[in-house]
Amino acid sequence: MKSFSLSLVAFPLFSIFTHPSVTAMALVLVGVFMMEQLRHIDWDDKAILVSAFITILTTILTYSIGDGIAFGILSYVLVMLAQGRRKELNVLLYILSLAFVVYFAASAIWG
Repeated sequence: MKSFSLSLVAFPLFSIFTHPSVTAMALVLVGVFMMEQLRHIDWDDKAILVSAFITILTTILTYSIGDGIAFGILSYVLVMLAQGRRKELNVLLYILSLAFVVYFAASAIWG
């Protein structure tokens, strides 16, 4: 009960930190840290290159890191299958891809 009472008093004080003008610089800094990781991409492997591009693009367009990662995994599996490199894929990637397809299909149907 004490912590709830304390949160009633503290919430108005901390709510000023949720304004976009306060959090914008932190988001820019997070974006810079994420862009630094682009140097670790294997630019010669087309499957990795395509999936990294789709991950970045989907994350930006959907405002969701989770959706970006999901589309990146899906695109990686599809490109690897299209290249005939199915033996290089782990079973977990197939399971995740199937789960993401079901998730996106259910989201499209039921909103």
